[in-house]
Amino acid sequence: MKVLSTLIKRSAQHFHSLPCGVCAVFGNNGYIWLSQASDSEDIKSKAQKVPTKDNFERIARVRNAIVVLAKQFMLISAQSVMCVYNASVQAGLEPKAMLGDWMPNLMAIE
Repeated sequence: MKVLSTLIKRSAQHFHSLPCGVCAVFGNNGYIWLSQASDSEDIKSKAQKVPTKDNFERIARVRNAIVVLAKQFMLISAQSVMCVYNASVQAGLEPKAMLGDWMPNLMAIE
């Protein structure tokens, strides 16, 4: 996905393995790559697993958290994405519902 490059928080590390099991790369150019986390056996065998419904929903929730942050012109980092992600889980929302009128308490984020 692509966001404004000014929204990506500058840091020394742009590759993140998020606690929810999603890997994210936040590029300084505004591009963000998301994938499911792989264990060492997947890397060694070079086998790509088809995402399960649970994995797909986690990736969708992370993606939608990024969209929520971008709509509010807030810095996008691993920490801010996980704050919105966790707020949506606590609110009991499906990933799709995050794109509606729902708005987390963004004052607590960075």
